[in-house]
Amino acid sequence: YRPLERREEIHARLTLHVNGRSLWLDAALSIAVAPRQSIGVEPRAAVLPRTRLKDGVTIEYTIRNFLPHKTAGRVGVRAPVGWSADNAAFTITAEDSVARGRLVVRPPAGIPSGDYVLHVRTDQASEPVTVRVIDAALAPDVMLGIIRSYDTMLESAAATLGVNYALLSDADLASADLNAFTTIVVDIRAYLVREALRKQNDRLLEYVRRGGNLVVMYQREQEWKPEYAPYPFQITRRRVCVEEAPVTILAPGHPLVTAPNRIGPSDWLGWKQERALYFPGNVSDSYARILATGDPDEPPLTTGYLVAPCGRGSYIYTSFVWYRQMKEGSPGAFRNFANMISYPAF
Repeated sequence: YRPLERREEIHARLTLHVNGRSLWLDAALSIAVAPRQSIGVEPRAAVLPRTRLKDGVTIEYTIRNFLPHKTAGRVGVRAPVGWSADNAAFTITAEDSVARGRLVVRPPAGIPSGDYVLHVRTDQASEPVTVRVIDAALAPDVMLGIIRSYDTMLESAAATLGVNYALLSDADLASADLNAFTTIVVDIRAYLVREALRKQNDRLLEYVRRGGNLVVMYQREQEWKPEYAPYPFQITRRRVCVEEAPVTILAPGHPLVTAPNRIGPSDWLGWKQERALYFPGNVSDSYARILATGDPDEPPLTTGYLVAPCGRGSYIYTSFVWYRQMKEGSPGAFRNFANMISYPAF
């Protein structure tokens, strides 16, 4: 229901005769055409790892009533054969009022990966939801610390994978026991927006030396200092803009591309906007280079996914735009992210 697009106008010219004189009046009546009900759902598309089929997917719904009186009914899900789904009664007391709730849908055990379309529906309205079932395994007992920057994508990805996680506040960066986390992830451009991160970066490097796994998503050159990394490097403006640019695995036996998920050609399909950006430059040989990619007619860039041992731990830096692909529901992005936060357990 889009009232601006569905507005109907009726025009009329009225003639009024008064004492032998005639007057003409123009009039218009605007009518908004609406269905009896509408349903809004969140999420419109959900990702469900096959390791979490029993948990299912929770769908939040909003039913809006456009009838000029109270209405009631039941809301449920039309799903493929073998799926189970909740249903619920609802009552809406007045016109242009809503009822809200949530339903859980679960696929059958052993379902193959792929996209499945469901419909949240009442007897008056229906709205589709796509559930993308993916193969994304995770190391056991991962405890993830997230240093957030702009949005909530990393915690959404962690929740999708079923990872125990905590957001690290400025106070946590200054004084918390970071050894409680098997992996800490620094979100994109966090060095710009988190002053505490800049001040406490040495604590993160000490966390690595004591055995932690630190994953740093891409940063820009003006907000980066080479000494933020255990083996300094610079950040350049180089990027790979073509979404379908070939990706080559430079270290095919490395755990980051073999465990717990073996990364292959299908993991690079369906990317949106670009492959990677702000590639590191002047990179030390202490780093292993995991992937190479490049735009057409340009040499491939090899510094977009780096990993190095440091003390008893590991440091990973990546310029690939994993966060955007996870937001789009890319199975390959979730599988690579699961490998990063599982490293070096395998």
